[in-house]
Amino acid sequence: MAIAGTWDRIEHFDYALFDQRLVGELNIEMRQTMGETPDAQANHWHRDLVHLSAQRLTELARVIWMHGRTDRKLQKDIRDALARAVSRREIDPNHLKPDVQRQVTA
Repeated sequence: MAIAGTWDRIEHFDYALFDQRLVGELNIEMRQTMGETPDAQANHWHRDLVHLSAQRLTELARVIWMHGRTDRKLQKDIRDALARAVSRREIDPNHLKPDVQRQVTA
């Protein structure tokens, strides 16, 4: 949900989860870098995939399609999760965009 804290407005969120070992099996370099979300803890989990050619990106997409798990978080669920994170002081509401801040602090 940390990435939702960077949005201009809250929307549905589609995503895929996959084992990061798949990236290594494709010989794609992964670097740990700091994320840029309002959630300081989640920022430590960020990874960049570097030196991606079109071919490697296509292979990664295929592997994620075949072995990943896709899901969708509804707008309401994202709003509720952000509101909980704000109330637990995991996210500073002052780092949220105005429309998102209004929705999660109301």
